[in-house]
Amino acid sequence: MIIDDKSFLYLSGLVQKTMGIKMPPEKKQLMETRLTKRLRILNLNSFSEYCDYLMKGGSDSKRELEDFFNTISTNKTDFFREIGHFNYISNVLLPEYEKKGKKELKIWSCASSSGEELYSIAMEIEEYIKKHNCRFKYTIIGTDISTRVLAIAKTAEYTEANVDTIPFPEFKSRYFDPVDTEKKKYRVKSFIRNNIKLGTFNLMSSNYNVPGPHDVVFCRNVLIYFDREKQKYIINNLIKKLYPEGYLFLGHSESMAGMNFNLKSCSPAVFKKI
Repeated sequence: MIIDDKSFLYLSGLVQKTMGIKMPPEKKQLMETRLTKRLRILNLNSFSEYCDYLMKGGSDSKRELEDFFNTISTNKTDFFREIGHFNYISNVLLPEYEKKGKKELKIWSCASSSGEELYSIAMEIEEYIKKHNCRFKYTIIGTDISTRVLAIAKTAEYTEANVDTIPFPEFKSRYFDPVDTEKKKYRVKSFIRNNIKLGTFNLMSSNYNVPGPHDVVFCRNVLIYFDREKQKYIINNLIKKLYPEGYLFLGHSESMAGMNFNLKSCSPAVFKKI
């Protein structure tokens, strides 16, 4: 099916208004490809009919809006993506917090997608605790606008291909249990899952009501989808959710050049609240 200009304007406007993500005309083909399956599921013959379906109100329309946002959302992630950040956690951040006598570390991954980032952070912390024989608790809150990917994070089940991307082969047996040998699926062990809390959250929300403050906030590889003003809005709100001297991690492709925040640069895409 081909998306007409009027339908694209309505749907792209809906994405920008609700998610804060701008979808310029060059994204038209992407939207068409991703949503065609939704039209077939709903037995609709055109994108114009799909827009009418979303606008009609009622429980069916509300459910479809959730599926719409799940379908449009980009959720690319891997275990230990941008591994330099995890090295920084082990070599700098955790020794610093241990030296301060911290008893509990509170972390928020605000665009956690299907959970690989959450569990990578947890594995890095577990390794440090074991290596240094230290005692402190940690809690990681994972949020995302997509209920679809959060459902994956909640099950904490991943394919063998996913798990094999971890650059430390011993982690497979140390932190995962095989749950489906036929489909070659693995589940993160419960002693790690017990430290994870999950929930939906829109970074463009007017109310940043995620429990805090936090020692660390991860907001990696999501700001690139927002314009400059929305980036400033998000970063300002994330800083407010940090303890003094708390850390903010961004994606390596994301820049705060020309922005003035109460942060100092500590390492590539790693900042500390001052």
